[in-house]
Amino acid sequence: MLGASVALGATLGAFAHPTPDPTTAAPPGVTPGDEHGRACVKQLSALHDALTRRAGEAFSGGARAGELSASWDEGSRRWRRELDITRANCRLDESAAMRPVARLADGLGRLDLAYTTAVLGFSDVGRVKLDEVHEALDALNRP
Repeated sequence: MLGASVALGATLGAFAHPTPDPTTAAPPGVTPGDEHGRACVKQLSALHDALTRRAGEAFSGGARAGELSASWDEGSRRWRRELDITRANCRLDESAAMRPVARLADGLGRLDLAYTTAVLGFSDVGRVKLDEVHEALDALNRP
């Protein structure tokens, strides 16, 4: 059921776009080569790093089975909100010059959905097995 709420949240989030923040938004006419455009690419790079770091942690043993789905869902909602804010502040849907950066943001959104699918599947099946392996290793390594 949690997987359905993640998918629903991702779908609804796709239609709820924030407006640019006048205090932090790039000016109209931003391009990937100017200072504001480079800052946008840097923000997207940081979002990529955060997403891949979270995915690595999910598969390597952070949360126990049962906690993983909820933990991923919470982190994914925050991450998608940051992506939406970055899209708005960088005017990715307004500037033709920013289309390559908009495609990067689109790709990150699709990557988040792919990781979500993988993490939820792992949470349902693989995480229990990983926990069993860790418990067995702990038991066998005790003096």
